[in-house]
Amino acid sequence: MLFENRRSSLAVRNLVPLCLLSLITAPAATRGQIVDFEEYGLPPGEVIDFGSGETWTSGGFAFTPGPIPDDNESHVGNAVEFWGYNGTHVGVWHHDMVLTREGGGSFNLESFDLSGFPTNFEVPFTVTAQPGNVVANFSPDGLVDGVGGVEDFETFFLPAGFANITSATWVHTGGATLFGLFAIDNISVPEPGTLLLLAVGALGVIGRRRTLAVDHSTA
Repeated sequence: MLFENRRSSLAVRNLVPLCLLSLITAPAATRGQIVDFEEYGLPPGEVIDFGSGETWTSGGFAFTPGPIPDDNESHVGNAVEFWGYNGTHVGVWHHDMVLTREGGGSFNLESFDLSGFPTNFEVPFTVTAQPGNVVANFSPDGLVDGVGGVEDFETFFLPAGFANITSATWVHTGGATLFGLFAIDNISVPEPGTLLLLAVGALGVIGRRRTLAVDHSTA
């Protein structure tokens, strides 16, 4: 019986490095998710326009213009002139935008790429998470060094308070008379790694097996 317990314990122990190796080498989608609007598959120069207040989705998330009035439209497009552009599909909002998980539920918000445009309208903006009303303030650099000589995209990182949230709202700070046009791309919404949970579970089994082995050896 003692030999059987030791053999079982050894088998489970050998599983741990395999779990950890799988976690390290797994595709990024396993460990997290990037919302990048690429599923729209638009040819260069094409754009889809959404009406004021209209919600649309990408990557399992819903994008809704926020409460600021005055024709708050939104768009998704590929290589559109005048927009901030990084060579791929991007989402564009006129004033503010609310991000939620499609169908509801919580998520983590880690980072995003943003470009304000035109240059003289690239104003500071805030991102507010709910629940908790956690606010982060950001200021674009105002440089025009993006692809094709248009406004650049910068990567902004959120603080720890943006974990396990149900919504995030982007709002420009230019005031009602200054349209804070902005484009967003590469929204990082990491998920807990299922392979990591498997590895932790395997460690727990090892501890249990060791306890059983000790009990039987002393019986």
